[in-house]
Amino acid sequence: MNSKNVAVQGCYAEDGSGLYDIGAEGEGSYVPHFTGKGNLGGGSDGELLDALNENLYNMDAEPNLNKWVLNSDGYPIPTGETFVDDTVYYGIWLDGVRVSERNEANILRDGLATYDKATNTLFLHDGLVVTAAYNQKLLYSESDINLCVDGDVKFQSSQNVGTGPCIIDLGSAGGSGNLKIYAPEGTSATVAVTGKYGEYGIDVSSLTLEGDVSLKVSADCAFAFCNTMTFTSPQAMLDAVSWGDNSAMRNPVQTINLPSSNAQKPMRTRVADSCR
Repeated sequence: MNSKNVAVQGCYAEDGSGLYDIGAEGEGSYVPHFTGKGNLGGGSDGELLDALNENLYNMDAEPNLNKWVLNSDGYPIPTGETFVDDTVYYGIWLDGVRVSERNEANILRDGLATYDKATNTLFLHDGLVVTAAYNQKLLYSESDINLCVDGDVKFQSSQNVGTGPCIIDLGSAGGSGNLKIYAPEGTSATVAVTGKYGEYGIDVSSLTLEGDVSLKVSADCAFAFCNTMTFTSPQAMLDAVSWGDNSAMRNPVQTINLPSSNAQKPMRTRVADSCR
């Protein structure tokens, strides 16, 4: 039924079914909401049932959910006991996924991102490409966060929601959090933050680059706020580029802390021709 006013409940779709935008919740979808989301896998009836019940944790606290059970004909239907989500969630969203005690060992289910609560650190691994947004942010934390990066990691935004969104945004007050990016000892890391349309790249109170880390930020305005920058090693480098009419730093940096042996290129800021 081609109607944007239809809500479909008690449904699931196996991967590759060809259905249009399962779980898109109105974002270009024919139906605004499904109570099941796509790519649930296949295999045996038991595996599918487990996947459906595991998927309940992705339902964004939707009320009145029931667990899935098999009826007398062997078909899964959501008529089991009431689903209660007692998971501990953290105030961190990466690639549109909220980090919790359930997924902290494999946040994106691809082995490329984990979280350690004790050190408040996201571990991001070579090959990770972050493209999905939560509330117009590809990485959002309600407070300070550390990023331990090994290899090349990319934050690539393609949002088209007008001016103002930030690709990386820390602090519940907006830009009030402290961001530290470092590479494990003996390794190097490159973090690329690339915006599109009228976006800010990073909005933080302070930025620390530790070890052999290269941070490359390219957006309409590379930084919304960053009061303090700290480079703890000669290898740490920041390359901040604006592709719009704004300067790379929307607001001036108040303090830059450098090691005793200055980096060759601690920071480069410029306004680039918008058509380049």
